[in-house]
Amino acid sequence: MAEISLGDVAESNGRMLLETMLTAEFLMRPAVTLKRNGKQLPDVPGYPLTRLLRSRLYLAHDAASTLKTLRGMASSGDLQCPDADRVLRLAESHVQEYYDEIGPDWTERLKQGKTCSGVSALNLADSLGLLTVYHAFYRPASAKIHGSDASRCIEVTEQSGGGLLYSTTSSAKGVAEALLFSSLAMLSILNAINRRLGLKLDEPLGEIAPRIQKMARRLPDE
Repeated sequence: MAEISLGDVAESNGRMLLETMLTAEFLMRPAVTLKRNGKQLPDVPGYPLTRLLRSRLYLAHDAASTLKTLRGMASSGDLQCPDADRVLRLAESHVQEYYDEIGPDWTERLKQGKTCSGVSALNLADSLGLLTVYHAFYRPASAKIHGSDASRCIEVTEQSGGGLLYSTTSSAKGVAEALLFSSLAMLSILNAINRRLGLKLDEPLGEIAPRIQKMARRLPDE
């Protein structure tokens, strides 16, 4: 997307990569202390936030998201009865199994939060010490994902025979920033995996960061 100058699309894909980075850091760090609105969340008795629990939180969140998707498909007729009833029952049982593993307090946090950590992306970024990346790239890129800046992507032209023509557009704007932040996000994901699995890739990964910085200096200012 960056190579063909689709700035809006490159930025949206970069945003998703940053979400993956937050998830990878949450799952693979030795220890994580969650915050909400700048304050540390209280511990859940009997359910310390170990790597094992974080993995179960991820699975529970994924199962709940899948169930939500399947319910939407069933309501729109994309899943036909009796298959819909059978598939939904199976998905509901999976969700309940994961909820039983993480306990009622973590279950409630997952239902209220918007990520597998049980807190918002903003609070998760704060918990992981990644607020700068969130405010510099994630939040601005969110506007395109949620369609809150449609005027930037639509051109309106008057037709000779009367009426208006609406057309969607994209541009090179944002490509340089998306390419830089996406590269840094991918490097962070690789470093998290390398540390967690002991892959001993410190040296080759260490060579990538300076290359990204050099790339940033070559990218045009916008």
